[in-house]
Amino acid sequence: MRVADYIVLKFNPDFIILLTIVALINAPYFSKTFIPTGDTLGAFAIFYYFYNHFFCENELPHWLAYGLYGVNALLFQLLSLSAFDYLIGLVGWLFRIKDSLWLFKLSVIGSQLILLCGVYLLARRLYANRLTVFLVSLAAACCGIWYWQIDFDYRFFQGVPLALYLLWCFFEEKRPACLWLTGTLLLVTLPGKALYSLPILIFSLFLVVLFLLPYYGKCWTCLFTL
Repeated sequence: MRVADYIVLKFNPDFIILLTIVALINAPYFSKTFIPTGDTLGAFAIFYYFYNHFFCENELPHWLAYGLYGVNALLFQLLSLSAFDYLIGLVGWLFRIKDSLWLFKLSVIGSQLILLCGVYLLARRLYANRLTVFLVSLAAACCGIWYWQIDFDYRFFQGVPLALYLLWCFFEEKRPACLWLTGTLLLVTLPGKALYSLPILIFSLFLVVLFLLPYYGKCWTCLFTL
């Protein structure tokens, strides 16, 4: 990401309005009486188990002792805990925060913000009209129903818009760092995704690369330059 793009996100009034809208949308869900449902409740149950074990024992659990008769915990950890779950869980452990539901909701906000950031930057690349950029970003900020279906609404594609933006920067500006950042971002957002979503993600990125190659085919030569 260029310094200019960072400044745009930090001081752009449209982006600040979008952040405010995201905060207002999520405010009611931070009530202590609100509990997610559907698949999100299952994701929270895994987060609750892992976080509380880490909080009390200072290590992640290696097996699921309750309800699943001692099943190895690694698969559930890889498929259910996102990068934001690890980050927020670590912050909660450092500050000794016992409310795991509140921390889980914070991790969801992180997914929303990275999605909004990616959509906004990508929309600024694709559209010249300021209102169009704002409406596209607003749709991304408002369309998700995270409290019921967190996987299909956020985790499957939360990092894709930002990855596409970085990939576009690589093709258009011939900056190798953007390509490495694309790969790093995709790897960081990989935990917490269901396995069947990976072929869809890979195929989608492959189609984007095929589309851009005829226009920016020589950009690959920059990978071998200092």
